[in-house]
Amino acid sequence: MAVPIKAPKLGWSTDPLSLVEWKAKEGDQIEQGSVVLVITAEKITSDVKAEASGYLHILVGEGNEAPIGSTVGLIAETKEELEAIQKEAPKETGTTAAEVKEAPPAEAAPAQAAAPAPVRVKGERIRISPVARKMAEEHMIDIASIVGTGPGGRIVREDIE
Repeated sequence: MAVPIKAPKLGWSTDPLSLVEWKAKEGDQIEQGSVVLVITAEKITSDVKAEASGYLHILVGEGNEAPIGSTVGLIAETKEELEAIQKEAPKETGTTAAEVKEAPPAEAAPAQAAAPAPVRVKGERIRISPVARKMAEEHMIDIASIVGTGPGGRIVREDIE
C-alpha cells in the first residue's frame, strides 16, 4: 500500500505551502528518512522526509501550491504498485501524473503576463510584492492590468519586468 507524502504545517500559517523542489524524480527509489521535498511557507523553508522506503510518485509538481495536510506525493512499495498508481488518475489533485509532468516550467511564466487584463472588482485588493510595487511605481505601470504569476495570483518582480 502506498504511503502518502503530506504537506506539513509550518508555524502558525494556514496559507498553502509552495513546493520548491522535489529532491527525487518520478519513479526514483527513495529510502526512509531521506529528504524528498523542499517546501516553503511565508519565510519558513523546510525539508520533507520520506516516511517509508519505496518508489516516488509525484502528485503536485514543483512551483505549485498545496493546502496544508494535502497529499503531494506517494511512496509505492514496489515497481508494480508504482505502475498501477501511475495508470490511475489521482483522486485528490484531479490530475494525472502525465499532466503534472507536462506543467509549464518556471521560465514560461512571463509568457502568461501577455494575457488579457484580468477582470477585477472595484475595491478588490491587488496582491503584489513590495519589490514589484516599487518597480511598477518607478516605471509608471498600472498594476491593475497585470496578471500575477506568483503564489495565489500575486504580482511578482518578473511580472513587472
